[in-house]
Amino acid sequence: MASSLPATKSLILVGGGHAHVHVLKSLRAVCHKQSNNSPVINATLITPSIYTPYSGMLPGYVSRQYTLSEIHLNLQKLCEFGNVNLILAYAVKIVMDEKTGNEERGGWVICSNGQRIKFDVLSINAGISPSLPISAVNEDNVKTEQETTAMANKIDLITPVKPISTFSSRYEALCDRLHETRELYNEENPFRLLVVGGGA
Repeated sequence: MASSLPATKSLILVGGGHAHVHVLKSLRAVCHKQSNNSPVINATLITPSIYTPYSGMLPGYVSRQYTLSEIHLNLQKLCEFGNVNLILAYAVKIVMDEKTGNEERGGWVICSNGQRIKFDVLSINAGISPSLPISAVNEDNVKTEQETTAMANKIDLITPVKPISTFSSRYEALCDRLHETRELYNEENPFRLLVVGGGA
């Protein structure tokens, strides 16, 4: 009596974040072939860019130990190493299958390029972005030009680290601003820099 082979499972990774980088490196060992030459796991990475910044090297970039290119990883090469499919697009919608009986529930990922990718297991590691107010409002919830200008000026002083993919341009703009205004500050009027959070 022939033994039944396990069905191929579809694993979708949305985003090329720090955690998924390690998953891609380890998938080579589990995306192995069955005796019928089909993989036990069919893995796909969905991300808008081939390159992803490695957050662990960000302090080295800020201290000028690494260049911008040195802190980025090539996701295409990692996918090739781990036998993982690569789709360069945004995941714009997730549609779950209807659960029937005791069957495991899967679904579909809808991509910005129109592709629909079926999954049995879905992992999301797409990073975060801070939510910054774009304008001020008065007590009557009506925007005023003065309040809007004041809020815009305050927001311009904020340099969020996330998303890391666009941090370099914001960091360089901060350094340029410090350089251009350095003559305005001295011991009596020091430049005040507030760091919020203790992340990488």
